[in-house]
Amino acid sequence: MANQGTVLLYHIEDKEKERKLKVVLIRMGMKIKMIAKEDYMHPIGYLLNLDGFEPGAPYEGKDFEDEMMVMYGFDGRRLNMLLAEMRKAKISKINLKAMVTEHNRAWTSIALHEELTREHTAMTNGQNVEH
Repeated sequence: MANQGTVLLYHIEDKEKERKLKVVLIRMGMKIKMIAKEDYMHPIGYLLNLDGFEPGAPYEGKDFEDEMMVMYGFDGRRLNMLLAEMRKAKISKINLKAMVTEHNRAWTSIALHEELTREHTAMTNGQNVEH
């Protein structure tokens, strides 16, 4: 099956959850990349091997406390299919999820994590999120 997109996974500590997630992603034809803490300062585009992106400095700060999933190369229909397959496989929710865009592909994982955390907190608290 041809590559149907790429998913970057961050801080998936539960090995059974990681295994189930990989099974779903592989079945759907997606490429999976587990992102290590030391790679958090590289631009998202660099992590995806996109042209025009250079590596950042190695990250030496604190690891994320929550899981994050970054999806590249598929549309809303594909996203809905992925989320449905995750529910079907009884994979617990990953709160911080993003689609790679022209805007955020130059961001570091740290910057994207901060933005997703802010948005998730605002949505959880019932606030409007400003961009």
